Amino acid sequence: MKHMEKQLGSKLIYTGHHITVTRDDIQLIDGRVSDRDVVHHPGAVAMLALLDEQTVLLVRQYRYAAQQDMWEIPAGTLEKDEDPLDAAYRELREETGYIAGSMTPLTEFFTSPGFLTEYMHVYLARQLKADRQDLDPDEFIDVKPFSRRQLQDMLAADEIKDAKTQIAILRWLVQM
Repeated sequence: MKHMEKQLGSKLIYTGHHITVTRDDIQLIDGRVSDRDVVHHPGAVAMLALLDEQTVLLVRQYRYAAQQDMWEIPAGTLEKDEDPLDAAYRELREETGYIAGSMTPLTEFFTSPGFLTEYMHVYLARQLKADRQDLDPDEFIDVKPFSRRQLQDMLAADEIKDAKTQIAILRWLVQM
């Protein structure tokens, strides 16, 4: 049985740099009316960047909403009408200072489908060549290589708090 909620109306609540928020009136499957707050996001890319088949580059940056530094795979928001693969190459160089010789899809998913439209495209970046970091003015990012064993230990110790990073590393580990 397919469960559908029908949109009856929508009110714009907020417009930001990358997101908009609406409050949507909806009709539930049983006919009752309710509402949903939805954060609309253009989508994002993330890259599991392999220096070699056993070594992954992670970036560390402060995440204001979480109030802490986090180790993550490089990632970024899609620009308007940008192809996810093009964005992956762009974001990898900007955040890490590396250019990928190849980029292959690893997985994709909704980041938090209960209230957010963001869809994440995750790529496996290989054949990395050092170039230069090109950070946005509000980005302060450290880049560090981690071995397969270190990543497994970090996951086991619950030291990686970022969901996209957990998902990408786990997908990579099970494919090896």
